[in-house]
Amino acid sequence: MDLRINTKINSISKHYSYILTFLIICHFSIPVNLFAIDQTINFRHLTVEDDGLSESTVYDVYQDSRGYIWICTDNGLNKYDGYSMKSYQYMHYDELSISKGAPRTIFEDRSGHIWIATSAGLINRLNVETEEFKRIDPLNIPNTNIRDVVNLGQLPDGRIIGIKNRYFIIMDRGGNHIKNIPVIGESIYTDEFYNQLQNISKIENLIAKIGSPGNTQNMTQEFSLDTEDSIFVILMGEFEVPRNGKYDYGWIEDLKGNKVWSPWDEDSSSAAYAGGNLFNRITVQKISLKPGNYKLRFQSDAVYSAALWTMAPPDYPEYWGIGVYKVSEINKLDVKKIQNDKNLKSSVHDFEVNEDGTIWISNNKGMALFDVDRGVLDRYKTKYEFGLLDMVQDPYAKNYLWCIGNNDGPSGICRFNKATGMFKYFDIDPDKSDDFSFNPQGLEFMNSDEIWLSNNGQGILRFNHKTGSASRLTMDRKLSNALRDNRIRYLYQDKAGAMWVSTSTMGISIYDPYYQKFGLLPYAEGRKNSFPNPNVSNICGNPNGTAIIANGGNLYTFDPIKKELYENNFKLKDDLNNFAFTVTNSIAHFSSWDYVKRLRVITEYDLETDKILNQWYQDRDNYYTKLWGWGIEEIYYDSRGILWIGYQNDNSIALKMKGSDIFINRTTDISVFNGKELELAKFLKKLSIDTRGYIPKTFFEDSQGIIWVGASDGLLFKIDVDNYTFDTYNHDPNDSTSIPSGMIVTMTEDSRNNLWLGTWPTGMARFDKSSGKSKVYYKREGGLIDNTVCKIIPDDDGYLWIATKNGICKFNPVQENFEEYYYAEDGLQSNEFLFDAGTKTSDGTIYFGGSNGVNYLEPEKIFKNPNPPIIDIASVFKDGHKILFGSANDIQKLIKVTFRDRGISFDFNALNYTRTGKNQYKYRMVGYDPDWVEAGDRRFTSYTNLPPGDYLFQVIGSNNDGLWNKNPAEIKVKVYPPPWATWWAYSFYILSIAGLLYWYVQFLKNRNLRETEELRKTEELELARQFQLDLLPSKIPRLPEYEIAAKIDTATEVGGDYYDFFEQPDGTIYLVTGDATGHGMTAGMMVSITKAGLHGISQPDTKDIMSQLNTVIKNIDLGQNRMALNIGYLSNGSVQFSSAGMPPLYFYSAAKGELNEILQVGLPLGSLKEEDYKSDTYDFNPGDIMIFLSDGLPEATNVSGEMLGYGAVYDCILENIDQDPKTLLNTLSRLGSEWIKGSTLDDDITLLIVKKK
Repeated sequence: MDLRINTKINSISKHYSYILTFLIICHFSIPVNLFAIDQTINFRHLTVEDDGLSESTVYDVYQDSRGYIWICTDNGLNKYDGYSMKSYQYMHYDELSISKGAPRTIFEDRSGHIWIATSAGLINRLNVETEEFKRIDPLNIPNTNIRDVVNLGQLPDGRIIGIKNRYFIIMDRGGNHIKNIPVIGESIYTDEFYNQLQNISKIENLIAKIGSPGNTQNMTQEFSLDTEDSIFVILMGEFEVPRNGKYDYGWIEDLKGNKVWSPWDEDSSSAAYAGGNLFNRITVQKISLKPGNYKLRFQSDAVYSAALWTMAPPDYPEYWGIGVYKVSEINKLDVKKIQNDKNLKSSVHDFEVNEDGTIWISNNKGMALFDVDRGVLDRYKTKYEFGLLDMVQDPYAKNYLWCIGNNDGPSGICRFNKATGMFKYFDIDPDKSDDFSFNPQGLEFMNSDEIWLSNNGQGILRFNHKTGSASRLTMDRKLSNALRDNRIRYLYQDKAGAMWVSTSTMGISIYDPYYQKFGLLPYAEGRKNSFPNPNVSNICGNPNGTAIIANGGNLYTFDPIKKELYENNFKLKDDLNNFAFTVTNSIAHFSSWDYVKRLRVITEYDLETDKILNQWYQDRDNYYTKLWGWGIEEIYYDSRGILWIGYQNDNSIALKMKGSDIFINRTTDISVFNGKELELAKFLKKLSIDTRGYIPKTFFEDSQGIIWVGASDGLLFKIDVDNYTFDTYNHDPNDSTSIPSGMIVTMTEDSRNNLWLGTWPTGMARFDKSSGKSKVYYKREGGLIDNTVCKIIPDDDGYLWIATKNGICKFNPVQENFEEYYYAEDGLQSNEFLFDAGTKTSDGTIYFGGSNGVNYLEPEKIFKNPNPPIIDIASVFKDGHKILFGSANDIQKLIKVTFRDRGISFDFNALNYTRTGKNQYKYRMVGYDPDWVEAGDRRFTSYTNLPPGDYLFQVIGSNNDGLWNKNPAEIKVKVYPPPWATWWAYSFYILSIAGLLYWYVQFLKNRNLRETEELRKTEELELARQFQLDLLPSKIPRLPEYEIAAKIDTATEVGGDYYDFFEQPDGTIYLVTGDATGHGMTAGMMVSITKAGLHGISQPDTKDIMSQLNTVIKNIDLGQNRMALNIGYLSNGSVQFSSAGMPPLYFYSAAKGELNEILQVGLPLGSLKEEDYKSDTYDFNPGDIMIFLSDGLPEATNVSGEMLGYGAVYDCILENIDQDPKTLLNTLSRLGSEWIKGSTLDDDITLLIVKKK
């Protein structure tokens, strides 16, 4: 059975508020007969073809808290916003799509999640923002696939509840299973019984067993007994008690096939209820069989079994089947049953949640009050044979629940009082004159008086529970506004009071009391209550309240009470095509064309007696006094009995006096008249002559009996027949108070003696009959809907209803303002109406004819839609990416925009389903927009380059009648400045500027200090430089055997390089080059100590000199400062050489032509106190050359950070060895300066060259 929970605890308060508001508005502003039981119900339809429904079979409709309509179809879930339909389908490759099975019921929890139960028995929890589904198995029972639909609700504490099969399901708010509460309809064995059964059925006691048989099985197992000892037989299967319906059952037979034990054939009382499905039964017996061979048998049907439980499984499914067990002394069986009054005893059909968390349940017995934690609190039995079905909470009285009764025959409805526990029963078939009885299957409130009942085959029954009256709504597919299917699946009233009717094959039919302001008789060939031809240009009222309408050459009558349109040519001949006609009081004059005789005909007809009074045919032989054959533009019968005829082709008027058969025209011989008739005839002939040449478009007789004729070229004729006077009014372009220049096509009179003129295409004018002046209301200047005014009709309240070529408007002639505008989207046949096509009948109904049919309205029954739309900001995008806020309804929505984000955009909806296309929108960004922005029907907007700050985006909307929602939907927007424009950035700027100022002040101070220090250092360096130079020999020795050259290229800082010569009395000489570590005065002191030590040379051997100097320097202890030193001693054609940490000595042998590097390994002086140094002696012959150098040259660094290297020095010496010492000295110096070109010299370069002559 397809069940539906109408109102749940999370939506009860909202439902009450909407209904209460709706009820108050109806009570104070809408007459009671708006919802009278005899009120015509016009439906509109949502279909697959026109609206995008996924399928025409619709099971459920639900409006969520945001206002969207959700629809369950046989082909997926639909979401509808009034503009378009979105479909959600099962996708096998997407686990986040909706599950298999057709959606059946819908529910929304308080967090805004939508829950959908499907025909496959699963539940889907939809996050409406991410549009992701969570699939849930509500029962969570292994090996079970129960496909019953789940009905859902929510407890005040947030837990989700549902009913499925014979279980009441409890889940947490995320859909995680908590527990199943089973329906236990009978007493059942205790848990102790099943514990004992477990001992009995142990494997060591097993004799034979057919366990867990599947569907459609016929199983046999043989066993034998050696003794006549007792045995236990356990049988569990499906057995319908008390009808003895054996579906899954077992027995024991002998080898001949005779049953020796088959309790379900003999005594159904032994089949105890086993839990779960009501037919689950268990029998356990201790029996005795004679020794012998036997067969254990089990047979099953195809419905359900232990292979897969498709209905509620038994509490202990492991015993499904049949088994035979040994009896032992410890195997005892205490057969005891219990029945807990707190248990659910009957299957739940429907439920309603109370504010305190208790639940009202309708079931097979009646009503029960239930608590999921405490069980059944109370039970109330109904008179209906099979209890109650669907129920709804009375939205107008909280104490009442309305329920559908469940009888074997015709059912009814009842009202349950929650406070007293009493039922009140209602007879929904007050008309006992026929055999028809309505069998309700669903119900929903239409208003405080009326309940709609539905049936899947009988349509809808409208039942007024206060008066007891009822009326049926049944399908009529020939009527566009009738119900399209009698098979009603579900009724749902939305928050605005519209009734949504789900059908089995024709989609959804919607009754909205504010949708159809105008009745419609459309042009739709072959359909009921429709015209077979377009263009309705003639309508008049019948004194009996019906309307007479000409269409396509035939006459039709519309009965506004029965809402029936039918062809009615009265008693006119079939060979007449009927066109223009007029009705005055009960006399009608029909103009026709006899297409057989090809003659024009006018018929005078008495509508009250339904008789033809006179008939005048065209006489081609009597042109002067008879009816002409030209087409008749307009016909009118005035209060004096004069018939006025306006001809199209001749542009003239013919007139027939009362009691005369002569049609007076401009050529008529009026001498046949006498007396007063002659005087009148003369006036009428003169009138026909004087008005010729202008098309007579409309005739009108005012309250004083004056005849007004509207004609082409802006002419208005005023005819006083009684006084034989005739006046003409025309348009004067120099007079703004003259009548309009356009063709006058319609006229009427108001209660203040004003004449209203409708023209083509110069608007509408109010004409003062006394002064002959007019006021013109143009489309733009006066608010007129269109400048072509086709028909003006005053209603009983004095308002003017104006049909134009662009819709209908309502005008207040006292306040001179246009109050309402109506277009095709409001239910008009089209926006185009035809000239002078309209009337007001005796009951006050107004009719307008147009190019696509007829609209009619009862002005006192046109009500504005009092329901402002629900406004929803459907989606927000930042840089084209959708922002997710979270699905909780109460979450504060905030957009954070950074300097990297190019812009934000909003999509929004006004959820009003009454002519959604007329919804209007306004929005603003508070803090940026100075006022509301008129968006018209546009449903989106965007913002770019918002300045940093806090904003509030708001949007409001109006319904189809211009009623605005005063509570805007809103989202906070926070625009962050770029990092360089934040407060901390500005703080940084301020601090930076302050820091810069402080730094600049300190810089000036430090600069002065540095300048002072630099001056001091410069002076010190200069002093050190001078000190260094002072330590160098003042001149190069000139010796007869040697040619010597030496120099130092100083670095930017004063280094410790040093060279010296010490001539001995015997003509020998010591050559010294050195390099003190460090710079400045410290290096100078080291050189000074070395020089002083050398002046006191007492040892001739260079290694002894080195050792002596090392001891002196080490004893003085200048910290980390050391002295690298080369000493060469020239004596008697040889050279003795010692080195302490200096670069190699380059020695060139002229005899061999070889350049050798002589490198002695030794630590600089002052490193170690006991360091041993050595001396080597080499022959120094004529032409031989020695080059002493410091590390400044080979380690000179260029701008790329590259060192010159010893290889380059070696190559340069070898290439230029033929140069004299001074030239070679300069060559090596130039090598260093060119290498470091562009940078500064970091270390001194010392060179000393000696050549043996």
